[in-house]
Amino acid sequence: MSTDVSEVRNVSDEELRAMLLDVARGSTSADNFFGSFSYSRELLQGNYSSALDQGMSLLLKCQSLETDAYEEIHKGTPFYWLGVECQDIVNDFMCQDIVDTQRNYRSL
Repeated sequence: MSTDVSEVRNVSDEELRAMLLDVARGSTSADNFFGSFSYSRELLQGNYSSALDQGMSLLLKCQSLETDAYEEIHKGTPFYWLGVECQDIVNDFMCQDIVDTQRNYRSL
C-alpha cells in the first residue's frame, strides 16, 4: 500500500488517533468517520484500485495507531465497500481475459 493516510485526509497520527477514540466512545458514527476519507470519493468516481489502496491503508493505519479502539468500532461499511471494489477490479480483469481469449481464438 503506497498511500499514506495523512495524504488522504491531511490528518496527523495524533489527530487520527483522537478521531478513532471519538468513534469508539460513540461521539462519532463509524460510517461518518470512514466516509470522511477520500477512498469513498474514489469509489464513487469509479477509481477502484485507488479506493482499495487508500481504504486498506486507512484501516491498517487505524489498527496500528489504536488497536483497542480499532477492534471496538464497527468496520462493516469500509470492509463491504472494499470487497465490492475487489470484485469490480477482478471483473475488469476477467472481462479483458474474455475479450483477449475471443480475439486470439478467432485467429486460430
